[in-house]
Amino acid sequence: MIAEEEGILLFAEARQTARASGSATMVKGRKIYYPGNLGNYSTCYFTVNGKIAYCLESAKGSPDTGSYAAQIIDGNPNLQKALYYGYGGTGDVTASYMPSFGEDLKYVFTHIAASYFYCGMDGFAGCTMDDLRECGVLGWINYLESLPTPPDPQISLSKTALKAAYDGSKQVTGTTKLNGDSRNSITIKLPKDVTFHNKTDGSKQTGGNVRVSGGTSFYFTAPVTVKPYRLSLISRQTIPCMR
Repeated sequence: MIAEEEGILLFAEARQTARASGSATMVKGRKIYYPGNLGNYSTCYFTVNGKIAYCLESAKGSPDTGSYAAQIIDGNPNLQKALYYGYGGTGDVTASYMPSFGEDLKYVFTHIAASYFYCGMDGFAGCTMDDLRECGVLGWINYLESLPTPPDPQISLSKTALKAAYDGSKQVTGTTKLNGDSRNSITIKLPKDVTFHNKTDGSKQTGGNVRVSGGTSFYFTAPVTVKPYRLSLISRQTIPCMR
């Protein structure tokens, strides 16, 4: 989230980004207009550190491209929902909720919903609830309110180093667990001869990329010919495995 003099910008990734701090680079893009029945209003297509962002204070002027100090805005679950489930968010549902809308209109609807959750109708000078209802934005706002709270993005492994032992025919590692919300996941890149075993549901996979959801316990097996390696997690974590 970026706070500055003219308006407030919020990343579309909601709680994932809410934990960030320090500085961030904001780019102000093209102007995007509101639906005609809401009046002659517009916003701009913003990105912060390359990610979609939204201005939350519609009544204020748009900030210019530049670097800004970042700060956290927390304690607003409906705003988190707008940014998580809205256009560009991790749980983006705009394709199913408004399948006939173009990207600009999805962006505007999410911008209006986020602004509404942040500052209420105070952010829409000259606009009424009837206006929001007529153009469909109020329905979108109500739908977002009805959705589950976004998952906490924090995940961790109960063990980050798995030592393999010989069981008479193959190498078998110990078990680790991915702690976190089941809606979060990591992806593990497996060498071709290494097998992933999901102890939670009994599934397994040899080689390739395997997706692991929060709450899953798992281990690995491999032929005795496989040398020690570090399993690469696409989430930028690693599990060292040693024979």
